[in-house]
Amino acid sequence: MFQSFADAAPAGADVFGVLGALAGSVFGPFMTGIDRYVSITPLLVVVVSMLLIVLEVFGVRRAHRRGGEVR
Repeated sequence: MFQSFADAAPAGADVFGVLGALAGSVFGPFMTGIDRYVSITPLLVVVVSMLLIVLEVFGVRRAHRRGGEVR
């Protein structure tokens, strides 16, 4: 069993990576006009990354206010 989420994260990323590659190879031939979305993809990656950072900051602040231990 995993001790913390940090230990489970690499395994989860591997699973999502494999599933994404499989989905791309299966559904890729059916996607036409994909060039319209190429510029949106990096923007989406940045937004999701920033959202994770904001959630982490709020979690640390909340733990600090409650007197709890910060990871």
